[in-house]
Amino acid sequence: MSLLNKGRETVVIFPMIQVDDGYGGKTWKPSPTGTAVRASVQPVNSEASDELAVSGQSVETVYRVRTVRHSGAPVGPWARVRWLDRDWDVVGEPERQNGSETTTHSVFRIRARGL
Repeated sequence: MSLLNKGRETVVIFPMIQVDDGYGGKTWKPSPTGTAVRASVQPVNSEASDELAVSGQSVETVYRVRTVRHSGAPVGPWARVRWLDRDWDVVGEPERQNGSETTTHSVFRIRARGL
């Protein structure tokens, strides 16, 4: 069975919404309402991160999230993700894979919030 058919994890995505910034302009922030999406979540490893861990410095935790087929994940760069009872920030823009009806999914990276 393909990874695009069955995600082992449930992530809650709080999509980005546009709000008044209080100065007459608009800004983006995560919505207060989330959407549960099935996904595969994998750690993103880096040799540089391993070197920092050995020297006792802080290591940034980053994961790759691949949504299941047709999930319609409402993710964007200002969205917030809740996974494993923790809040995560979306890193950069999501990759939307729209090759065909059978392979449509989203891939994005998340970083532990507040780090």
